[in-house]
Amino acid sequence: MKLSNGVFVDGKKTSKAHVKVKKYDKKSQTSVVELTIHEGRNHQVKKMFLAYGVKVTYLKRISFGEFKLNEGMVVGSYRALTEAEKAILRTYLG
Repeated sequence: MKLSNGVFVDGKKTSKAHVKVKKYDKKSQTSVVELTIHEGRNHQVKKMFLAYGVKVTYLKRISFGEFKLNEGMVVGSYRALTEAEKAILRTYLG
């Protein structure tokens, strides 16, 4: 699969992506893939895989820019952003 070179989605080529297969199950013919992209079009990851005939059945965003998923938090919980995190968000807003 050449996702690493970009793929045409909705008539436009995506930027290059970093792809790493974390796990493959021969019996169920399923894989766990880590994909790093640098843009975020509407349903981009699903469409990138679908371009190769592969359906995404589960998708989990683990980071957004400088922000990383906090694995230690309980589902549904939240925390206040730090001042440093607020400053980072302001740079995205311009």
